[in-house]
Amino acid sequence: MTKATAIARDFPWNVVRIEPDKIALLEYDDFDNEHFPALRRSLLVDLESRESKVRDFSTSPNPPILHRKELLLPTEDPRRAKFAALTAALDALGMFADSHKIGLRKAWQQRLEGAGIVIRNHQIVPKQTVDPEPGPAVRVNRHKTAIPRHRLSSPMQLLARHGFIDQYPNVFDYGCGQGDDIRVLSEVGISAVGWDPHFRPEEAKRPADLVNLGFVLNVIENVDERVRVLQDAWSLCQRVMAVAVMVEGHYSVEGLKPFADGYLTSRGTFQKYFSPHELRNFVRHTLDTGPVAVAPGIVFVFRDPEAEQEFLFRRRSRPVPSELLISRALRRPHQPLPERLRPVLDQLWARAVELGRGPETDELAEIADKLARSNVSIARAMGWCRSLFDEAQLESGARRRRDDLLVHFALGAFSGSRAFNTLPLTLRRDVRHFFGNFGAAQSEARRFLFSLGADGTVQEACDSAVQAGLIHSWGDGRYHLDARQTEELPAALRTFVGCASVLMGDAEDANLVTLNVPKRSVAFYFSPDFGAPLTLFTRVTTVYLRDQHVHDQVLSDDKRLLFLQCSLYEPDSAKRRKRSSVEVRIKSILGKAGETLLTARYGDVAAGLRQH
Repeated sequence: MTKATAIARDFPWNVVRIEPDKIALLEYDDFDNEHFPALRRSLLVDLESRESKVRDFSTSPNPPILHRKELLLPTEDPRRAKFAALTAALDALGMFADSHKIGLRKAWQQRLEGAGIVIRNHQIVPKQTVDPEPGPAVRVNRHKTAIPRHRLSSPMQLLARHGFIDQYPNVFDYGCGQGDDIRVLSEVGISAVGWDPHFRPEEAKRPADLVNLGFVLNVIENVDERVRVLQDAWSLCQRVMAVAVMVEGHYSVEGLKPFADGYLTSRGTFQKYFSPHELRNFVRHTLDTGPVAVAPGIVFVFRDPEAEQEFLFRRRSRPVPSELLISRALRRPHQPLPERLRPVLDQLWARAVELGRGPETDELAEIADKLARSNVSIARAMGWCRSLFDEAQLESGARRRRDDLLVHFALGAFSGSRAFNTLPLTLRRDVRHFFGNFGAAQSEARRFLFSLGADGTVQEACDSAVQAGLIHSWGDGRYHLDARQTEELPAALRTFVGCASVLMGDAEDANLVTLNVPKRSVAFYFSPDFGAPLTLFTRVTTVYLRDQHVHDQVLSDDKRLLFLQCSLYEPDSAKRRKRSSVEVRIKSILGKAGETLLTARYGDVAAGLRQH
């Protein structure tokens, strides 16, 4: 840089591009005033020959422009979050696809105009909302979006489901509305308080282990204020924060008036509908911390990286089968001490099978204390266990644990893994035991993840799962399975489905999962009555892994989907035959006799029945 600036002398520049033997000093338009700064001039310096070349674009009608300008700012720059929010919103709309085609001003303007988008103050504005003359200020009634409820909101339910409210019974609800979550939690003895600018403005904003920012960001029409609110809520969080927003595709926007980057309702309220990708990017860029998607439109943000890794590993790991935990041997009267300690040895062996290795003292809690009181070391106790129990159980546990770790690190590589020193101590020991070191674990996980892009790897795993009775073929490289069986899938398919879950959030409420190997897509189907004689799906979320696009549909009335493979999941043979005959009859009514159909639209079936 010293050589380049000496050669450049008084050349004005604000961006530098460094190459092995060259440095380019670039003068871009002002970052604050230009959404996508144009390149005014460049000076290329050859460091060996000390020659320089200037190119002037200042009078060009079609200069090169700069996208993602926030990446050139320091992480602490207060403008970064605002710029990144615009990038995330445009990215969610697919504006940066084929990026090599939009490097010049005219091409970029044509793409925005074709999408009906203009940008004001770093906010996307649908083209039809732009008036030729400034109009009167619009009053947004944010408080009218607060809806009375009699049970916990969805982000609070997820905090409870994953054990955080039991573990950290200290909750602050930021933007609590009428305080229904606070009331429900307080009734069961949880310390919960909240603040709301309309309903509880007098309450103090207090630090808490858990902070809920539920459906607040989506009612704020100003991007800068969204950034400030998210940062303010995060400043109060000591352990985990839940962020929830309204998701695009779940609600009809018919009759709503486009406004800013969302819509105005007839009640004068504002709603911004986020895509899952847009929410993740907004949180990541604003807080400089990667969120964990736990449901469409809901993410968790962890203050402690170790707690995040522990949470992710717990979600991605398979439970140890109960038949592997304890297999009691015959009593051996010639070993009185082991027999007296048999209940403790049962617990020790169960923990060893769970870990797939010999546990350390701090991984055993009260078990180690009980052994110490009898002057028995863990190594000696493990020796007794190996003679009392089947060694194959430990070997099976080791394979299971290693697979779980491989899936965990592969999904970490997919979503952006953290460093080894952020892993909980138990996982660090696992890495050393099963892989040697973290670098080896990461390398193997990346190779494993990239192998899923090859046609053979996923297909072979599907063939294996079909033979094991875990999934059912649907033809043309498509498969479906009961969502509860996901944890039992081979590691390749668990990772395949896991990548989709990373993008969409928690799929625990899904009933059916479908895999499309040629398209590299995963779909999650939701039904309120899965397993009923006529199962209707009311929501389908499809994740396309190639372009990381999530398409979430809420279905109602005639658009609901009737499940036509329900008979495959019926364990009773008589009921299975009856359901199969009904499915055959429905396909016949639709004129699809003999075809393999997964679902049919309820409206089409109803219309066919009326005609018959």
